[in-house]
Amino acid sequence: MAHPVVGRDGYRPEEFATQEAAAMEEDRAALRFLPRLRFLTRQPDARAALELAERWSTLPAHEALGLSMGQAAKGDAAGAEETLRLALFHDPGNAGLRLGLAALLRGLGRFETALEVAQAALRLQSTPEGWLELARIEEARGEAETGARVREFLRGSLKREGQLTPEWTLRLAGNQGGGK
Repeated sequence: MAHPVVGRDGYRPEEFATQEAAAMEEDRAALRFLPRLRFLTRQPDARAALELAERWSTLPAHEALGLSMGQAAKGDAAGAEETLRLALFHDPGNAGLRLGLAALLRGLGRFETALEVAQAALRLQSTPEGWLELARIEEARGEAETGARVREFLRGSLKREGQLTPEWTLRLAGNQGGGK
């Protein structure tokens, strides 16, 4: 039977490794909390911050999208982005949140980041809305030909699936050629 190695001061390497792993996990958990902490410290008082922290643990994605849209409409683009990123922190697999963030970034002129976020959303879930946002981003960043090809791909896909409704025909025709 092997005996554990114990140093003069009672140090046991295997216990240290376990404790070190636990400490590293605590550090990772703290780092994951930092975006929330930054968001909460922007609140006007401690009570509001605590209420918001409790609410974020159960905030549905559609509410986060609505909140961010309201913030953006009031001119608080940084707050809107922070809201969406915080929601994504809690629900990283939500393609709809990613598309909301991509649209916001496109509107802010941050096209390369918007493109990356939209592509990540499409990898999670391929939706017509995702492909349309991708086309809009390509057009906004000056890639009108690429945007047109994405729109044609989407139009063909919707037609093959029998989902090319009048609404989608209008959406596909609208806001081409760039713009925010």
